[in-house]
Formats: sequence, C-alpha cells, structure tokens
Amino acid sequence: MALELCQLLLTQSLGPGAPQLDKDAAPWQPQLQAALQECKLRLGAAGPTQGSASSSATLCVAARVVDLMLLQGPSLNVMDDPQRTLLHLAAANGHAAAFQLLIDKGPAVHAVDSRQRTPLHLAAANGHAAVCELLIDKGPAVHAVDSRQWTPLHFAAASGHTAVCELLIAKGAAIDAEAILQCTPLHFAAATGHTATCGLLIAKGAAVAAANSSRWTPLHFAAASGHAAMCELLIASGAAVDAATTLQRTPLQFAAASGHAATCELLITKGAAVQRGAQFGESPLHCAAACTHAAASAETCMVLLSKGADINAVNSHSATPLHAAATVTEPAAAAEVCKVLLEHGAAVDAVNAHQRTPLEQASSRAQFEACQVLLLHGADPANCSASSQGFVRFISTLLQRNQQLEQQVREWEQVPVNLRAVLVEAGNTLLGSQAVAGRRR
Repeated sequence: MALELCQLLLTQSLGPGAPQLDKDAAPWQPQLQAALQECKLRLGAAGPTQGSASSSATLCVAARVVDLMLLQGPSLNVMDDPQRTLLHLAAANGHAAAFQLLIDKGPAVHAVDSRQRTPLHLAAANGHAAVCELLIDKGPAVHAVDSRQWTPLHFAAASGHTAVCELLIAKGAAIDAEAILQCTPLHFAAATGHTATCGLLIAKGAAVAAANSSRWTPLHFAAASGHAAMCELLIASGAAVDAATTLQRTPLQFAAASGHAATCELLITKGAAVQRGAQFGESPLHCAAACTHAAASAETCMVLLSKGADINAVNSHSATPLHAAATVTEPAAAAEVCKVLLEHGAAVDAVNAHQRTPLEQASSRAQFEACQVLLLHGADPANCSASSQGFVRFISTLLQRNQQLEQQVREWEQVPVNLRAVLVEAGNTLLGSQAVAGRRR
C-alpha cells in the first residue's frame, strides 16, 4: 500500500513519464531512489512559468513522501520532523486521491503533530474544503485545538477561507471559540483583513464585541492593521467605535500609531473621539507623532489636526505630540513630523514634566535633522541642558553657515546674466594677483 501511494503521487506529479514501481520487486530501495532522483530533477528544471502551482506542490509532496519511505521504510505510518503523518501531508496539500487512499488504511484521522495539529487543522488552514468534509465525515472533532488552542475554524478564518469557515460552522464548530489570549476566529479574520470571511462569521452569529485577554476587540485588530473596509463592516454590525483595551487605548489610537490615515479618518467619521487619552494620557495625535514611518505619520497627523486634534495636548508626563515626534528613532520620520506639527502651531519650547523641550529630546538622541527643523522654527538652545549644548551649538553653526551660503546664492541670482562672466573673470584675475604677491613674499 505504501508503494501504491508513492506511485499515485509520482503519476500525479510527473505524468505518463513517471517511474513505475513494482511492489513485488526486491529490494525496493533502488526503485524509490530512482523516483526521488527524478522528482529532484523535475523540481530543478521547473522554471517560474513551467507548470502550475498545484503540480509543483504535488511534486514536492511526492519527493517528500518518497524520501521519508527511504529513511523509515515503506510504511503508511512514516512521519516527518514535526511528527506529521502522511495524512497530514495529504490534507495540507489538498491531494484528494492520496487522501482517499490513506484515510481507511493509513494513520488515524485524529493523529496530531508536534504542535497538536490534526489533519483537519492543516486542511482548513490551506482552504481545502473537500478534504475538510472528508475528514469531518470520518469523525475528527471540528473543535479540536492545537498547542495554542486554535481550532480549525481559527485557521480558516485567519487565512480568509470563507467556504471552509461555512462548512466548519455547519458541522458544529464553535463560532466564538477562544484560542490563546482569548482570541476568537473573528479577531483573526479582522486582523488579516478578510472582509468576506468576517461578513460570514458575523452573519452566523459571531460576537462583534468579543474582547481578548487584553480587551482588544476585532475592531482594534482591524484598525491596527489599517483595514478601513473591515472597520466599516464591524462598526455597521455594532462594534463600539471607542472600545478601550486594558491600557485604555481605542481603535483610533491603534490606527494612528501605525500611520493608517484613511482608517483614522473613517473612525472619526463614525464617531471616534479624537481627543481621548489612553492610560498615560497619550492622545491619538501623540500616537501618530510617534510612528516611525515618515510619510504615513505626517499624513495621519494632518488628518487628526484637520479633525480638531489639540496640537499641544499633554500626556501624563506633560509631553506634547512634538515631544513624541522628537523622540522617534527614525531620523526622517522625526524631522518630517516635527515640521508638520510646527507648521500647524505646535509650541516649539514646550517643557514636559522633566523640564525637557522637544529640542532637548531630539539632541539627546543625536537626531540631527529633527534638531535642524526645531532650530529653524525658533527653538531656543538655551533651554537645553549642558550635556546637549555642544551638539546643539554645532548644528546652529552649520545652520548659520548654510543660511549665509543661501543668501550669497540668492544675491548671485540677482546679478544680470551678461555681467556674471565679467565678474567671474575679474575674480579670477584678483585671485591670481594675490597668489603671485604671496609667492614674492
């Protein structure tokens, strides 16, 4: 039977030219070695445009199965390194014919691998509805959990396999089963942006307000990932737009912290509070200013400001959004966001609870570009501590020289074009005369 499985996989993957295995021939190893070599040759020769993805997957599985049997003997009970049986491999790759061959005479359908995953977990994760149905009909529980308490429905939802989700629910899967950290399938579908799958789960009764161990709802996951359409669906289905986590952070703060401007705009349109502070008083604008993606952070800040965010709001440490921007580790982001905030009226010399200004914050992290922006907008170097004075003076000197050079360039641009050549020649003559006089001395 083991050699029959090998023959089936070889024929599926290699076609009419597949090696023909003789189950009565002895020894059997040379046959499998030749088959494995043929699989490897075909895999090596296959280019990106040759064959379909499914045929390549079948070829890989064929090579793996043959390799396992060479190592462990011609048996249907061989296992690979994660302790996956041949039934796991067939389920994961959707090989219905191989699956049919194995399901009655191979490993038990409820066998688990090293992560406690059954073949049904793998079939659901990869969207193989037909294989899932065959497995369920043979008896494995649809509510089986792996080492992280994920059910097959969690896997299908996270991967956006809507048809598999519908099948599992119809077969009795618990729609609000809780995995590790108390996350439901709807949490995973929301986080990965699978709107159709979310729509199905909600239609089948999934709890839109379900909160995990940190009080994150599906809307928090969708907002943090920037899935605006998903957020709209969840809010329309009853999700609380200002639901708070254990740290009192709202979906708007999650979207702002990740630089998702469009999602922020949607949430505010749906009623999210633009001034609400989290556990340490940080507003959505604080969160956006601290984002490390320059363009996304700047755009998000402008959206929040256009919706009425207080540009000089302070958190529990009396730090403003400008303080948050000045401490960003990404230089381009720090400079760009500081510029946006200052152009919208941020207090350049505001002090936090530790009497530190944004310039002090930026200089203490050697943020050259951010310090330049702050100085150009009037930040007072005298407000910096002694340890930062040297760095700030260095940048101030460079700025002054740059400004002098820019002034000289502007003055030169005012000179008529027909006089520039005369001035250049006169300058060269003067320099030549000075050089000759220097040599005589």
